[in-house]
Amino acid sequence: MATTFVDYTGDGNATKQFSFPSYKVEDIKVEVDNVVKTVSTHYNITSYTTTGGGNVVFTSGNIPASPAAIRIFRDTDVDTAKATYTAGSSVKAGDLNNNQTQLLYAAQEEQNQTVITSHIKDAAVTTAKIKADNITGALIADDQINSEHYVADSIDTEHYAPGSVDSAAIGASQVTTNELANDAVTTIKITDLNVTTAKIANDAINGTKIADDSINSEHYVDGSVDHVHLANDIIDGDNIQDDVVNSEHIAAGALDNEHYAAGSITSDKLNGATVITASEQGSATTNDTSFLTSAAADARFFNISSGDTIKDGQTFPDNDTTIATTAAINDRIIDIVNDVGGFDIIASEQHFPNTNPQGAAGSAAVLSVKAASTTLTPSGTTVTITNGNLADNADITITGVTAAIPSGFGFLVESTGTLHTYTFHRLVPNATEVTTVAGVASNITTVAGVASNVTTVAGISSNITTVAGNTSNINAVAGNASNINAVAADASDIGVVAADGTDIGLVAGSITNVNTAATNIASVNNASANISSIANFGDQYQVASSNPSTDGGGNALAEGDLYFNTTANELKVYNGGAWQGGVTASGNFASTTGNTFTGDNVYNDNAKLKLGTGSDLELFHNANNSIINDAGTGTLQMQTGGSTKLEIQSGGVGVTGNITVSGNVDGRDVAADGSSLDNFEAGNVTTDVTNGNIKLTPNGTGVAEVRGVGGADGTLQLNCSQNSHGIKLKSPAHSAGASYTLTFPNSIVNNGALKTDSSGNLSFGLVESANITDGTIVNADINASAAIAGTKIAPDFGSQNVATTGTITGGTITSNAGTNNQVVIGHDGSIEISRNSGGAFIDFKSTTSEDHDARIQENSGGFDISGNVNIASGCDVTGTITASAGLDIAGNIIVDRGAKIGTVATGQSSINIGTSGGSQIGFNQEGTNDDSIRFYTHKSGVAHVERLRITEDGHLLPGSDNGYDLGGSSNRFAQAYAHTVNASNNLYSGSRIGRDSNDYLTFADNDRMDIFINGNNEFRFEADGDFHADGDITAFSTTTASDARLKSDIHTINDALGIVGKLRGVSYKWLRDGKSDIGVIAQEVEQVIPEVVKTKKTLGLDGEEEIKTVDYGKMVGVLINAINELKAEIEELKNAKTTG
Repeated sequence: MATTFVDYTGDGNATKQFSFPSYKVEDIKVEVDNVVKTVSTHYNITSYTTTGGGNVVFTSGNIPASPAAIRIFRDTDVDTAKATYTAGSSVKAGDLNNNQTQLLYAAQEEQNQTVITSHIKDAAVTTAKIKADNITGALIADDQINSEHYVADSIDTEHYAPGSVDSAAIGASQVTTNELANDAVTTIKITDLNVTTAKIANDAINGTKIADDSINSEHYVDGSVDHVHLANDIIDGDNIQDDVVNSEHIAAGALDNEHYAAGSITSDKLNGATVITASEQGSATTNDTSFLTSAAADARFFNISSGDTIKDGQTFPDNDTTIATTAAINDRIIDIVNDVGGFDIIASEQHFPNTNPQGAAGSAAVLSVKAASTTLTPSGTTVTITNGNLADNADITITGVTAAIPSGFGFLVESTGTLHTYTFHRLVPNATEVTTVAGVASNITTVAGVASNVTTVAGISSNITTVAGNTSNINAVAGNASNINAVAADASDIGVVAADGTDIGLVAGSITNVNTAATNIASVNNASANISSIANFGDQYQVASSNPSTDGGGNALAEGDLYFNTTANELKVYNGGAWQGGVTASGNFASTTGNTFTGDNVYNDNAKLKLGTGSDLELFHNANNSIINDAGTGTLQMQTGGSTKLEIQSGGVGVTGNITVSGNVDGRDVAADGSSLDNFEAGNVTTDVTNGNIKLTPNGTGVAEVRGVGGADGTLQLNCSQNSHGIKLKSPAHSAGASYTLTFPNSIVNNGALKTDSSGNLSFGLVESANITDGTIVNADINASAAIAGTKIAPDFGSQNVATTGTITGGTITSNAGTNNQVVIGHDGSIEISRNSGGAFIDFKSTTSEDHDARIQENSGGFDISGNVNIASGCDVTGTITASAGLDIAGNIIVDRGAKIGTVATGQSSINIGTSGGSQIGFNQEGTNDDSIRFYTHKSGVAHVERLRITEDGHLLPGSDNGYDLGGSSNRFAQAYAHTVNASNNLYSGSRIGRDSNDYLTFADNDRMDIFINGNNEFRFEADGDFHADGDITAFSTTTASDARLKSDIHTINDALGIVGKLRGVSYKWLRDGKSDIGVIAQEVEQVIPEVVKTKKTLGLDGEEEIKTVDYGKMVGVLINAINELKAEIEELKNAKTTG
């Protein structure tokens, strides 16, 4: 008997050992004095293994002392199967072994069960369970014995305490007549059913006192009912007792044929004149009015005397001169049949019974088949009869058949303990064969004389045939007799080797592996002890710091393998070609691409939407403000059509295109100053103040900057009052690499020339010879009326420019050089003031060869600036500001709520940045407290509409519901971070959620969800809760709802062993991938247990099709009852063996 517990007596030691095996540490329980203790609170288990046990260590304060009774026992959890099966899953030997071990452990525990308090259900101990005289006073709780517990007259005087009997203690009916006054007992004083026979006077009850239908048979005195009390025809067969009708009760001639039961007239009832005995049969006349006795019938039939017959109970002699009577033959047959356990007869091999017939205890029953309807040829020594049991369409198996059973022959088989399986006994020849045999009786006699030889030859008939065809080989063998004798001497060893020939071949083909295994036998043994864990876990799941190249078993990676990357804290899955990111340890999405969101992504305050590989772009709300932050090293750009329109740099904001503003800018009503802004937009900076100034006021050490752009140098143009002429101040060319400061003089010197020192300080003074570089005065430098010595004048000034380093004062500088009149300032022409047919210009250049770096150009009363305009400390604009190349503002453009730029209607954005009617960014909503930022676009044929909005709460919303995409098929975000993703439609195009067109999740027909991996439909979830997988599913545990509250009409499964006997396990290969597997065939199971088979439209060999599935988990109920039935049979056999 297997050990499932160990007992100790408390001795003050904390550690107690146990060595019995168990499935898990939670199955180990501890009792102290029949009270189950709590793990961790009262004790802990250390050094535990499933096969070797461990130690129970009691915690401080809970160590049992003598004489406490300690029991350490195993209580295997049988509420949850170790392995469960879903429809279509594989049945693995390891899973079956686990379930078998679980049931074995539970059976062992049941066999060793000692009932303790924790095992007894409340109210389960009945009176029959308690041994007499075993309830002592110590076992009865106080105040538990009531009046119903006392036996009548069991309380004597000594049980009363003095003075304890008062009026309340006197029971009813205990007061005698001495205590009653005359006429004190009235009807209402008499309790129902308390007037007994003794209380009623004789003849006091008459017919009026008896209720109708109240007198039954028990009320009649025997013999009191006379015939006068009986109505006519009232007595029928039901009123007459057995064996009470005698001959005197039957009228003469009253018995007709129908009154006699079959076989009721025996020989002693016949008149002697009508019976012919054995001695009389020789002289008796044959007629139809007399009967023969058995002996007379035997004598007449066999023409022998009764002395030559075998009577019932006599021994059958071994001769042919006596004839047995019918009774003797019957008893003889019964004796023979009883010897083999029983005898049943069926018509043919197609009429076997539903259950195997059973004989006497310990014996098999014999079944006689009258005639085989066809020749039954064995395979080996087994005959299988298809549908041999027509009632259940079950196959019949007959073992021990050494030769074919001919058609028409009867045969005998013996029943076995396996349903529909029998052992062959012998043939029963038909009459034709017997006649044939009778005709060759002499030959049979001859053969019978050499029966043993015939038997020997018959047993080797195939060998004889083979020998006949191998005469030459036999002769060759004869020449090697000595070698054959030597082999014969080792026949037993050769037989052993031959029996293992297949295994030896396999070992020989794998000798390298065998040698390797031999040198690592310790590891092999260790792996064998843990083979279930290794097979189920190690191959498919790994933990590593980098992507592994093989699975846990060293095999090639397979699609669906998992591993946890400890470097990235990320769970990854192998998609057949590469490791694909999934979920991080913190619950975030891993790197994915191609997601499309159609619902809100909600971020709490300070939760950031981060974009870019380095998370450079952040969008969030910090409880007070909505923030778009460039956390990287570049700039924050807003583009339309791929062109940057707004750029936030480290030094300010750059704008390309128009700035459309409605509301106030820096406190100014832009709508009221619309003309000024229009001028500003047109490139004109003017003031409406009479004789007012236009001021460029930098902040601190900042400067008013005219910037170069493209290949043009920064240029400042100063026009005439009519703006028809002007001059330009231009920076040195970029190639000069010049950066210096010119500081103007403190005062003006009359007729002084402006010159600079080495620090760039300008001063006025006379131009001296030292200030003029030799060769620098050209024709243009000399006044036409100047008296220049002829030696100083070249023969022809030609096209030379006029240049001066002095001061040009008074008058007008006029250029008449054709249509492109120019005034060039600077020795390198860095500032050029000119006019042509296109208008007046001030160009700023970095080199004389450039067109310009920047330009101020007259335009309809204003001016256009083609380069960047740097406004360091603010700018008051009454016109329109148009910046075609950019507008750098070092300070802020602040528009308070309620302020406007331009004319704005209620509901529109108060401040718009962008082109009129085109793409814009809008801030604030006129007439509301909405501080949202809105993005507008416009294209031909489509209205100017809002596309995107950042609300004042920090939410990023589309301009309309379900109208726009976030990213595109060729413009995708690298990563998306979200706390929650709510999608009202799809997260991937085409009703799909996934990585790409190969790996995705899709919803179809409103009744299922499919998961595709590498383009294959691997998983499916049905609307009815069913789940389908095109491959194996590995899980630590799966459970199936089985609560009794969910069920009705619950019945025990009967004949479970018979049901299992009708099933067959098979091995097979899957058509889809050729993999070997074991299990059952759904169509076969459906014939036996239809409840576990479903026909489902699911993933089949040819895609979606209807296939049959088996719920292996539901078969556990049948297997459990089959094991219980088998257990009961085993117990019955044990008991029979014990009692026998």
